[in-house]
Amino acid sequence: MLLNYSHFLYLLFFIFSFSFTFSKKEKDSSVYIATEDNFDELISSTKYLVVEFYFNDCDYCVKFAPIYSKLSNNLAKEYKNSQLKFAKVDVTRHPKLSTKYKVAQFPTIILLTNDNDSIKDYNGELTYEDFRLWLLKKTYKSVISLTSHKSFNEFIQSQHSNNKNAIVLFKDDKNIIQEMVYTQVSKDEENFDFAVCDYEKCIEDLEASPGSVHIYQIHGLVLKYVEKFEYNNLYNWIIKNSLPYIIPFDYQASELLFAKSKPGLFLYRLEKDSTKLDKAFLEASKIIRVTYNVI
Repeated sequence: MLLNYSHFLYLLFFIFSFSFTFSKKEKDSSVYIATEDNFDELISSTKYLVVEFYFNDCDYCVKFAPIYSKLSNNLAKEYKNSQLKFAKVDVTRHPKLSTKYKVAQFPTIILLTNDNDSIKDYNGELTYEDFRLWLLKKTYKSVISLTSHKSFNEFIQSQHSNNKNAIVLFKDDKNIIQEMVYTQVSKDEENFDFAVCDYEKCIEDLEASPGSVHIYQIHGLVLKYVEKFEYNNLYNWIIKNSLPYIIPFDYQASELLFAKSKPGLFLYRLEKDSTKLDKAFLEASKIIRVTYNVI
């Protein structure tokens, strides 16, 4: 069936309107304006979609807006042909989206993936660097690449100096599935830093082997993963053996202690006593963990 001229113009207008709705961005920004009409297309158009839910009378939203826009612009320049897009939803205009994603506070920032629509909530500080590090860990840079004996030793020392246990996968080029599983665990766990080391370039541990995961604990014990290499087993093993001795009481800590029913000790102190008390609390926590083999 042939289209007459008026039908042709109408078709062009429809295509143009749809394209404009889908690609509309904030002025001078890489942030898409998400709506109930274009949201599904945005998700399917990229590997990762980070979304901010906001409303104009929210003071925290107003303060965070330039940070969100700045990061979207900087990452667009840093990662050319990126599979990460930024979008924002005005909940006063699109309440169905906030209901769908159970938005209860503002701003709420979530990260979606197009393969299984999995959701990751950002619960950190609303600062540029904190948000940037979280987003890179969840997308591009979830693991630290070690390339020499020196970088291997420096990573372990830096983790221990920050009261963290060091987690290292000794890469096996013949078994990329192990690295894929390890990388996924690293994206899903926010409390720890994960490193990947080329076995022959980094190894100084005679107990290590290609494809193995080691945890170098602060008190000197080295643990080797020996179970079946699958996501749940590896994740649970790392959680059990890598928790820091002391963590700040924030959203993640409350979720760990209460939602997962983990026992814990709390230290409440005044700033003037912080150094002395923190040191004593840290030493006590080390003794308890080593003596009773608790997490």
